[in-house]
Amino acid sequence: MAARGARAVDDPSVQLVVAEVAAAIDEMKTILFRNLDQLRDYAARGALPPLTERIAYKFHSAVVAERCSLLAARLFKAAGGAGLHADLPFGRILADITAGRQHISNQYDAIGRNYGAALFGIGEQKDLML
Repeated sequence: MAARGARAVDDPSVQLVVAEVAAAIDEMKTILFRNLDQLRDYAARGALPPLTERIAYKFHSAVVAERCSLLAARLFKAAGGAGLHADLPFGRILADITAGRQHISNQYDAIGRNYGAALFGIGEQKDLML
């Protein structure tokens, strides 16, 4: 149920959030699968991707956790008070995504700064995972 007792599925604001989340998930999966295909090609050739590409791949991965945490919060908000009910998974899922966002591999800010610097060609480029 959305605010004021109306069904959430009938709320145009909820419909918009759900559409945005679905589109974002499609975008993120497309980029991650493209990156995995490229990494598989490098592996098949026995080659290591250039450092700038590795930094880009890492950022693309970390940005997923960041975007998912923001999108999950929007869905939780759209659920209204119903999102707090123990028989609905919204709160648990939001907490799980938030916890995953905290992992060292998902530190969007640090990884993003490294990627941005690499794009500008400034500073020492580094693979933060080595």
